[in-house]
Amino acid sequence: MNVKDLIRNIRKKPKAFVHEVRADYIEYVIEGFLVCNTMYGRADEEERCYHFYFIDWITEWIHKNIDNKYQRKSALWHQVLRDVTNDEQEAVDLFFKLSELYFEQYEKRRKILDKHIFIDESEKIIQEQLD
Repeated sequence: MNVKDLIRNIRKKPKAFVHEVRADYIEYVIEGFLVCNTMYGRADEEERCYHFYFIDWITEWIHKNIDNKYQRKSALWHQVLRDVTNDEQEAVDLFFKLSELYFEQYEKRRKILDKHIFIDESEKIIQEQLD
């Protein structure tokens, strides 16, 4: 299971992971999963990117879609989402929506990057054969 699967499983059955469905509890479960995978060398590139960049991505999304003057006061995404929503359930719902959007964008960027890497490597191979 990777972080994307974990989040989808939490969304389907949140009480299987947390006693009370709250954004902070969900974040702690996810971060524990990511730290454990990192410590034991099981974290893949997608998980490392999520761990390090998701909070910045959320902040950028908020600037574009909710409040372009929002100033982040926390390094924790659950607090950022609470800042821009009216209640806990709205923060949780927004988290799941933004997670899906984040992973969709990650996949699109990954495919573009993979294509460019393939082209660059192919050009190097061709150049080496010509030399």
